Amino acid sequence: MGLSLRVLVTRPKPAAARTAARLRELGHDAVTMPLSAARHFPESISQVLSKPASGLVVTSAEALRAIGQTGDLVSIWKKLPIFAVGAATAQEAQALQFENVIAGNGDGALLAEIISSHAAGEALGAPLLYLAGTPRAQSLEQALREAAIPFEVCECYRMDAVQPSLDEQLRLLRGRRPDAVLHYSSESLRRFMELQAIVEAPQLALDIVPYCLSRVIAEKLPGELYVRAKIAPNPSEESLLSLLSPAGSRPRSGISPA
Repeated sequence: MGLSLRVLVTRPKPAAARTAARLRELGHDAVTMPLSAARHFPESISQVLSKPASGLVVTSAEALRAIGQTGDLVSIWKKLPIFAVGAATAQEAQALQFENVIAGNGDGALLAEIISSHAAGEALGAPLLYLAGTPRAQSLEQALREAAIPFEVCECYRMDAVQPSLDEQLRLLRGRRPDAVLHYSSESLRRFMELQAIVEAPQLALDIVPYCLSRVIAEKLPGELYVRAKIAPNPSEESLLSLLSPAGSRPRSGISPA
C-alpha cells in the first residue's frame, strides 16, 4: 500500500462522518458504508431517573446521545460520578456538562477495575446505573459481578442492522476497491462479513486489509484474514488510526499477526 490509503468506514452515522473527516485530515481517501443505525430509547432512561444511583457507567457515546434526548430530566445526574469507557465517551459526557467524569482507556474489563478501585474508597449507598446498548460485550458486567459491585442495566439504545443495497456494496467494494476497512466492534465485523457481496465473492474481503480496534475483535476474523489484520495497541480510535500512518501501515511484532 502507498502512503495514502482508500479506507472503508462501516460505523453508524454520525460517527462514520467524524471518522471519515479524521482520515481525510491524515491524507487518506475515506468512504463510508454504515452497517448499523442507532435507535434511542429515552423513555427507558426516564423510567430510571427516579431510582437512586451511586454513579453512572457508559461504554458508548451513543448512550450519552440517548441521554441528551431526555433534556432537563437528566440534570439530576450531573453531579454523580460517571465512568466512561474511553476518552471519546468521556468527552461526550463533558459536553453534556457532567461534572465528575472518570475515563478509562477503552476496555470494559479495565473500566470495571477503575470502578472497583473507586468503590473501595467510597461506600456505595445505591447500585451503579449502567446505561447500555444492545448488542454489547459482556466483559464489563461480568467483571462487576465478580467484584460484587451492585449495578442495574438500563438499555437506552439499540444498534439496528443496516443493509446497503447490493449495487452499493459492489460500488464500494469492487469499483475503486478499498485498501483497508476499519472494524470498531465484533458486531460490525460480523455484519461486514455477512454482506451479500462478500458472501458471494469472498475474494473481495481477502483483498482488503482489516484494521481492528482490539484483538478480541480481530479474533472473529476468518484465519486467512486474521493473519493480515492490523490491531490497535490500545482500544481507541487514535490508536487505530495511527496504524494507517506510514510506519503503522506495516505489520509490527506484538501488535499485528505476521
